[in-house]
Order: sequence, then C-alpha cells, then structure tokens
Amino acid sequence: MSVGILNIASTCTLWRAVSMIRPSLWSDITILLDSLCDRVSGYDLVEVLKSWLRYSGTSPLTLRLHIYGPLLGFDGTLPVASNFHCGAERVLHVLLLESCRWESAVISMDASSVMHMCDSLGAVPVFPKLQKLTLSLDPNDGDMTSSWPRYWGGFFFSAPLRQLALPNDEFWQEDFSSPSGWTSLASLTSLTFDIFYDESIPLLEHFPLLEHLRILRYKGRSFGLADSVIVRMERLSHLDICIGVPDHEPEVLEPDIFAFLEAPRLASLDISKHSYEYYEYEEALVTVMLRWSSTLFRKMLDQSAFSLHSLSISEIAISNDQILEVLDAMPKLSHLTIIVDTEISRRLQPSHQNRMYDPSALFRTLTFNPASGLQLTHLEHLSISIPDLKIDNDILSLICDMLESRDRPLPSITESTTQSFPSTNQSLTKSKDENIFPCPLAYFKLIGSHTERPETLTCMPRFQYLAGLPGRNYSFVEKHPILRKTPEALAEPSSTSDDE
Repeated sequence: MSVGILNIASTCTLWRAVSMIRPSLWSDITILLDSLCDRVSGYDLVEVLKSWLRYSGTSPLTLRLHIYGPLLGFDGTLPVASNFHCGAERVLHVLLLESCRWESAVISMDASSVMHMCDSLGAVPVFPKLQKLTLSLDPNDGDMTSSWPRYWGGFFFSAPLRQLALPNDEFWQEDFSSPSGWTSLASLTSLTFDIFYDESIPLLEHFPLLEHLRILRYKGRSFGLADSVIVRMERLSHLDICIGVPDHEPEVLEPDIFAFLEAPRLASLDISKHSYEYYEYEEALVTVMLRWSSTLFRKMLDQSAFSLHSLSISEIAISNDQILEVLDAMPKLSHLTIIVDTEISRRLQPSHQNRMYDPSALFRTLTFNPASGLQLTHLEHLSISIPDLKIDNDILSLICDMLESRDRPLPSITESTTQSFPSTNQSLTKSKDENIFPCPLAYFKLIGSHTERPETLTCMPRFQYLAGLPGRNYSFVEKHPILRKTPEALAEPSSTSDDE
C-alpha cells in the first residue's frame, strides 16, 4: 500500500517499533485491484486494510483507488468464475466506514465498483475533511462517462473540497446547485477537466472562488452549436490548457476559449498541445494544425486587462511577431517558456519552407535596453526549445549579449547625463527609477542541436563565465531529431509540479 513505510517497518525491530508509534506514516493508502494483474478475491486484502487503518489511528487519510474488474462478456454478463467484485466491494465498504478521515482521494473505477460504492451504505457517507478529489472513469464505458453525475448523486456533497478533477464536462448546472448535487462548489479553488468543450464555459461561473483551472484535453466547439457567452472569473490566477483534437477534425484549429473568458487577475498561462493525441491522429493520416490566434488572445486581454507573470506556449504554431506582440503586452512577465514545433511553424509561413525557425529577433528583443519599448524588467526565468535550431557562434553571441544585458544595472536616459553610473551591487530598491534595473536572469535553458561540438565554439568561454556567476543556472540541451516524435517520448508524464 505504501512501500516507504513497509521498508521502514521491515528494517529491524527498532524501526518497526518506531513506525508503529507514528500513525501518520500509515495514512497513505494505495489500492490496485485490476483483473489484468490481480486474480486474488480480495478477502486477504481486507484484513490487511483493516490492520493498516488501525495503525493509522485517527490520522487524515490519503487514498488512491484503482479498481477495474473483468470485462463483460458478449451477452453482457461477467465470467462465471469471477468473484473479483465481491472482494472489491468489501474493500470499498471498509474504506467508506472511515469516510470522516478522508482528506485526499484519487478514485479510478469501473461502472460496477462506482455503483456499489454509491449504494453500499444505508446512508450517504460524510466527508468532513475531504479537500482533494480526483475522479477517473473507464473511457470505454460511454454510459458512465456521459452520465457520471447521475451515478454519484449527492455522494460528495458534504465535502469541503478545494481541489477537484473531473473526467469531462458532461454535467448540468442543476448537478451542482441543489442539495441533491454531488458536491459543493462554495470552497473550490482548483478545478481540472479531462475533456472540455466550449459549450460548457457558462458552467464556470458557478465556481466563485476558482483560482486554478486546468483542462487536459480542450476540444473546442462541438458540431454546429452556438457560441458560448463570456464568463467572468474574478479570482482566476492560473489557466492551464492542453489542446486535444476536436471531434470535427478541422485542418486548422485556433483555440477560442480566450474569447469567452474574463480573468482580471490572471497571472499564469500555460497553453500546450496534447502531443500523444495528435500523434495518434497523424498515424491515422488525420492532420490538424494548432495555431495561435493573436486576435482571440487580444480580445481576452481587452476584456480583462490582466498582466501575466508566467507564460508557457508549447507546440503551438506561433510566429516571432506574435511572440513579441504577446511579450509587449506583459510588462510584469517573470517566467517565459516557449517550445517550438518547427514543422507546424513552417506550415504557418509557407514561404519559409527551407528555413528553420529563427529566434534571433527574440534574443535581440530580450536584450535589455532602457531605450527600447520592450524591457521586461522582471524576467528571471527563460526556457526556449527549438529542436531544429543549429546552435552556432552567431546564436551564442546573441544569447551572451542578452544575458550580459540583464546582469548589470543600466542608467535611465534622463539621468545618465547628470548622475554617475550606480554600482552593480547597489540594491534595486535604492534606485530613483526602478524600471531601469532589470531583474537578473537567474535561469536560462536552450534546447536545440549543435553544428559542431559546443566546446569548440569561440563564444563558449564567454557563456561559461556568465553561467558560473553566483545564482545562475544556464544550460544548453541537445535534442537529437530521432528522439523527438516517438510514442514513448510523447507518453512521458510532464515533470511540472502540481503542488498548490
């Protein structure tokens, strides 16, 4: 259930005694019941679970449940010899008796287990401590995925949830707005959808305290449905959108969710392509080009007047001019990540078929100059990934110019003729005009390819000197083309932390 505590308890008599007097060490429980890899009835597991819960005392519980039984036969019945769900139901019954201790739960189940869980007790269980809940259902069960609110009923209504992850947007306002709704929305600050369509945008206004919205597969608009209304999300500060392939498979997709949101406090935007889903469609000879829309983004900006602190754009066809346009509107930006899909960027600019994406203009623009219009004085984290970029002396020289310009204070235009140049050790807060002092760029990472060995580049000693300064983390990473588009690479989970 928890490998860590089992290792501690089995080390020796002393550590076993130590583990037994620390109930919190036994409060993390993972249960994997899958007919593909587990043929045990579950009765032994119930006794183990009871012991585990006894060791955990009254500590709040963190649960991860994965329960998938054998598939139904062609006649809609389970195999005669199957007693899988009998054992699984006993496990669920024992866990629900401890519902008052649930603090975090990740639940992934087949339909039979869901129905038993919701009907196993005479009264609906109470979850007074449950703050984090993730629901995952069998994607091959169409009835369950389209009607999950009906199955869950008012099951989690008593929970003071703060973080919630749902399988899709297949629900209605009435699923939330009455005591019969399956959970309360009053305290939610983080919401995640696996699949989401434009038509469900109006439902977002019923989450009044929402600060973090994450969509794992944004599908755009359904077939022939009307435009959504504009929704104001007063507290939304983080928006993470991963773009999936729309049902109608257009040749070009410009995510239009920006046009329907007002988010005056938005500080972090992460927009990316669901690479694995697009790869599967490309294998089936269906190609959808995902393209950035300056018009739609500008519309959201005009509606909300927000100023981002963190921006990440990954594998979206976007031109240099569009990138600079976004940066020009975000003077408080501190973290910038751009991952370029060279193939779709070429398709965005057909006249440049034989040219690689050139970031030179971006590096020149980010070279701090108090006389320029774009200064980004708060920028401290910059990550650029252009797999086909050939890192040579010209590129490296531009990078060094940019890094050097952000490592020293510069005098303002109005004060340079009357005041002496301030010391580089002078505190930024002592300046009369703080805008002339860029925040030191503490992190820089460039992913590309090399035309020759990096150590032979004449500008490399200059870069290494800058990278060796205190508090700096600068690096190059070579990404070989053959490693770029394998299914294994696309299926790797993101390393981004989800701690909130």
